[in-house]
Amino acid sequence: MHLENNGDLQRILHVSVIQEKVEDWFAEVMQKPLLLAEKDLKNQYWYSNWQIIQKNKNSVIGGICFKGPATSLGKVEIGYGIDEQYQSQGYATEAIQEVVKWALEQDGIQAIIAETDKNNIPSQNVLLKSGFVKTDENDELIFWEKSHAV
Repeated sequence: MHLENNGDLQRILHVSVIQEKVEDWFAEVMQKPLLLAEKDLKNQYWYSNWQIIQKNKNSVIGGICFKGPATSLGKVEIGYGIDEQYQSQGYATEAIQEVVKWALEQDGIQAIIAETDKNNIPSQNVLLKSGFVKTDENDELIFWEKSHAV
């Protein structure tokens, strides 16, 4: 429903309707995970995009998702985004901390992983504030992890 009619989802959530339709790039990114969720209902939360809602304005300001169920090592990857006008205000940090807390309480989850572009310093700072540690990097990306032990 979210991809076909974002406005209806916002009405169901009882938040201000900011956007009736998701942007094409986002619909394309989420198409595959949502199809996988429909076929794998026991793991649906690991494919879903969760809405980040600013409470005082009661509106969706971003989203956070897992990129599929845990690996054989018990790791799940997160991705997230905050609308530009709400960036650098702590919303991503708060959302990540809550989602990580929830994920680490689930059976079999040992760690949360993430990646950032090397030039995305604000996103790197969000992960650092959320207790992630850098585990690796290449020419374009930095890889992060937060586990029970960290």
